[in-house]
Amino acid sequence: MRYEWEETITIDLPEGWTLNEPGDVIEVVPPDDSGAIHISIFDRDRPESPSIKEASELVAWFHRRRGAAAKIETFRDESGVPAARSRFTAAQDGKSMAWRVQAKIWPAVAVLATYVHDPRVKKHAAVVDATLSSIDRIGRNV
Repeated sequence: MRYEWEETITIDLPEGWTLNEPGDVIEVVPPDDSGAIHISIFDRDRPESPSIKEASELVAWFHRRRGAAAKIETFRDESGVPAARSRFTAAQDGKSMAWRVQAKIWPAVAVLATYVHDPRVKKHAAVVDATLSSIDRIGRNV
């Protein structure tokens, strides 16, 4: 199912997953509660065009908040949108947790999406990658 959030972004929701909107974050949880996707949307007021460097900086900012270091892969998605992503494992509440992080940058907004899960549970990897890749801007040039 394609989900539209406040006329800003769309995302393909995996079948059977639950969507919640706690505050200003979109949360998508698998049926077995083994992890969660969190999507944050930031207004962008930079005068320069969106860049891969900016996407990488957003992912690096998230790493710093988590006290993590990881290699950041930069790319343009299939529509040419600047993007960056990484994967790392870090402690959270005394437990080791695996993270997938992805940022996409459009002229008016930036999106940071994460997936956190028990590193032993890998069954949702392909679905999560497809879901994060499906995030798109409504009216791409804005």
